[in-house]
Amino acid sequence: MASGSAKTSLLRISSRREKVFFATVAALFALIAPLQLFAPYDWMQSIVSAHINQKPYDGDGVVVAIDDATIAASPEGEWTPQQLAALLDRIAAAKPARVVVENQYLDPGETQRTGALAQALARFTAAPIWETSLPTDDRQELTTSSLPPPDVEYSKVALAGEALPGPATIPAVMPIKATFSPAPVWTVYTASAATGVYPSVANLLANGSRPGENIFNIDVSYDPETVPVISAGSVLKGEDFRPTLAGRTVVIGLVTDARRDYVATPHDFYTPKPIITLLAAQTLLDGPPVYIDWLPAFLVALCGAAAWLFLTPAVGRTVLFASIVCLVVAPTILEARLIYLESSAAVVFLAVLMIGRLWQKSGHAARAYREAAESKSRFLAQASHDLRQPIHAIGLLADRLEQTRLSAQQGDMVAKISWSVDNASRMFRVLLDIAAIESGALQPDIEAVSMNELLAKIDGQNSLAAEQAGVEIRFVPCDVTVLTDRALIGTMLQNLVSNAIKYSRGGRIVVGCRRVRGRMAIHVVDTGRGISQSDLALVKKEFYRGGSNSLMRSDNKGLGLSIVNRLASLLDLKFTIKSEEGKGTSAIISGLKVTDALPELATPKSSQGLPLEGLSVRIADDDPESVEATVKVLSQWGCDVRTTFKPATGDVTEAVLLTDFDFGDGETLADHVAVLELIRSNGTRIAILSGRHPDQIKEELPNFPGLVLTKPLRAAELRSALMSMKAGDGRR
Repeated sequence: MASGSAKTSLLRISSRREKVFFATVAALFALIAPLQLFAPYDWMQSIVSAHINQKPYDGDGVVVAIDDATIAASPEGEWTPQQLAALLDRIAAAKPARVVVENQYLDPGETQRTGALAQALARFTAAPIWETSLPTDDRQELTTSSLPPPDVEYSKVALAGEALPGPATIPAVMPIKATFSPAPVWTVYTASAATGVYPSVANLLANGSRPGENIFNIDVSYDPETVPVISAGSVLKGEDFRPTLAGRTVVIGLVTDARRDYVATPHDFYTPKPIITLLAAQTLLDGPPVYIDWLPAFLVALCGAAAWLFLTPAVGRTVLFASIVCLVVAPTILEARLIYLESSAAVVFLAVLMIGRLWQKSGHAARAYREAAESKSRFLAQASHDLRQPIHAIGLLADRLEQTRLSAQQGDMVAKISWSVDNASRMFRVLLDIAAIESGALQPDIEAVSMNELLAKIDGQNSLAAEQAGVEIRFVPCDVTVLTDRALIGTMLQNLVSNAIKYSRGGRIVVGCRRVRGRMAIHVVDTGRGISQSDLALVKKEFYRGGSNSLMRSDNKGLGLSIVNRLASLLDLKFTIKSEEGKGTSAIISGLKVTDALPELATPKSSQGLPLEGLSVRIADDDPESVEATVKVLSQWGCDVRTTFKPATGDVTEAVLLTDFDFGDGETLADHVAVLELIRSNGTRIAILSGRHPDQIKEELPNFPGLVLTKPLRAAELRSALMSMKAGDGRR
């Protein structure tokens, strides 16, 4: 038998949607990346790199700044060629290695007529560099100009019609290209014009060191504060700066106009242009700088994205994370070596891809959640319906049994059966309510409701239970009418009061109302056990009953407060609980709208009613046990009963039709609307007796005019319904 070890594959099967999405995004970014639409990310990266790689300027340059104080101290109150000539004389005496005179904004004619300026320029050993103006058209063409050959012959003629002030002066340009961001800052190596090719000042000061492209990034990692700066006014006053200037590069420039003489850099938003000139020259000496376009970074991102898509999750995430780290960290490391990487398109590509993948996954998760919620709701509704049938039958049989001759022991057993049936019935009603709320079938019916009428009803429902539990319960009258759903607010208040009775045995309960900011709030306050802080945060969750040592432990199912919380959200109300262990609990339903409208009087339902002797009833139900129990109870009341285990047909002639809604295999009364109309047209009163929530039935039978009763139904409730139907019909 051959033996071998199974190799674990690193590949995973990707869906067609994932592949199409990946290919589409990659192709889109490959097309738009050359457009540099995401350049601001690179600019931000340059700012970060400049701060991380901050360093002092270590070149030999010195700036002699013609500042406001210098101009104010001049005899004419302005900067003139004569003042510049005097400054050059003093600087020449210090024997600097090189002198740069940046654009002076002087009248060309006046500059040419001043012999003193030409004489001062002639005193320098090396020919001074004279920065001249670059025409606007030429400035716009800088981004497309190419690097000239190394042996290019530079023009000796000044630009823009400006004559050079001295025969030995070298014309040069120093245009600065900046964005609204402090980084990057660009300049050129040379500039072409109609009169020839001109070097930049940085080119001449760098002794011919050439960058990779004609336009290059200035290294803004240098701290401008570390560049030596001397005021021209101090030099003109005769202060001895010869030791400072001797053998160094001196740049003379104006620093008076923020619009022309300053450039924003990461370390100083008002960096004087002469300092930028020295930093540009030092960049060429240190580099020269290299610029890498978008493609290498994009290929790294593409590899990381492909690994994330086509490799196993663990390996794919590792490769993707490594590529992201590389793209984020690499520019900072490379820019310290004057290598400028354009990584913005790659980073945005990965961000879009990950957001898209997360969006897809969230969509899948949302759909799965909705399907799970719908399945749960369907399960609750179906389970509740199926389980209600036997409970309904047991309840009817127990009521019938109570009316027979029983011994004391048998009566006690039947009472316990009835109590169990009632408990199970309440449980199923709660489950059905949850299913109806989650499915959206339960919709509020807003009307004017009298608070006094509501409190009186709750008082009547709970007075016996409170007496048996030894609880003193008091309802404070409230002569106010509110707009809400009568049945739902009643359910909420009933749950709170019964809960308070359960946990306040031997204590006191007060139920009352209070106005808060123009709205009405209902308070149920008890002096019971109270709720611990750990339980308080969880009591609104379904089926929460607390731990073994919790004061919340009881025979409850943990659904009452959950239903109150859900119904409060449905009615746009606020449900809050305040409690302290050993002192009691306060449950508050707030946000009820107050109205002046008069409430409709509720029709009283009699549990005794008139005799049902001779009332003809047809029962249509697919559950034999439920049919049998109902028949026995109705027969005991003297009704004339006929049955069918399928949906009723048009031959029904009885006064009342008690029909189920579901008949198995997906068949419901909604499939027999025409038959129901026919039966109703014959004068038969129809009552649907189902395990479904009434709102769900109304949704499927919106025009149904009859009664909708919910299983399990106690005998008294069924008798009351039949009495009301008989009262509206003259037939027996």
